[in-house]
Amino acid sequence: MASNKILVSYLISKGTGRSSGMRILQDGRAETKTGLEPWQKVAKLNPGQVERILQALRTSAILELPAHADAPEDMFDSPACEWQASFDGHTKKAVIGGWDDQRADDLNMGKLMDQMYTEISEAQTSSASR
Repeated sequence: MASNKILVSYLISKGTGRSSGMRILQDGRAETKTGLEPWQKVAKLNPGQVERILQALRTSAILELPAHADAPEDMFDSPACEWQASFDGHTKKAVIGGWDDQRADDLNMGKLMDQMYTEISEAQTSSASR
């Protein structure tokens, strides 16, 4: 397994330079991105945490996302979310317009985002206490 290969990543963008996201690489490195800054390593997940992310990926709808979906008419000026994932022999890239918490939940992606945040936060707490 390549250590720099993305396991799962999302990047929410609205306009030039206004972006934020997080990603987990297959070796467990967790990175975040804000604005025009490059991705920054923020934690290293242990194998159990990586497995929980894999389980969240498997129960999410990421493989069913369309490659591209425009924002609904009433959300024309809202952010877009770019997803990437590579797991269990699957590779997925998707850009979903009109991204907000409700759309994430409607597309069964909110739980995956929550799990990513939880595992990264736990890894940060664990490394800070060492």
